[in-house]
Amino acid sequence: MFRVILLVSLIFNGCSPIRHTHGKLLEQEDIAKIGKGTSKQEVLTLFGSPTCENLFEGNTWHYISQVRSRQAFFAPTIEKQNVITITFDNNDRVTEINLKDKGDARKIQCVRRVTKTGGQKTSLAEQIFGNFGRMNRKGDGPRPR
Repeated sequence: MFRVILLVSLIFNGCSPIRHTHGKLLEQEDIAKIGKGTSKQEVLTLFGSPTCENLFEGNTWHYISQVRSRQAFFAPTIEKQNVITITFDNNDRVTEINLKDKGDARKIQCVRRVTKTGGQKTSLAEQIFGNFGRMNRKGDGPRPR
């Protein structure tokens, strides 16, 4: 009887979802703590360093987060996804806060084209045995100092 209970509990325990949180998960209450005019240092203190900064406009910070769950052997599903964009002016004060969530996401189709590269096509055997005969040629040893 004990073995049956153990087996059933292991089966049901294996089916419980596993949640993974990626990034800094900020809620609406957290975002409400800052507003227009908040300094960059205050945002850094409240939220920590941003996930990424805009390379072209250095006064834009992005906080990206995602919560995924996976159950048993099924593909993971995205439960929650947020991208918070905070824009600063030249005086390092918040000018705009933009929140995008899972509903704003778009599916992007991957391109399957391949770029051909130059070079030689070598077989596996040529790669393995290609160095034989090249080692210890005359003059290939260490150079005297």
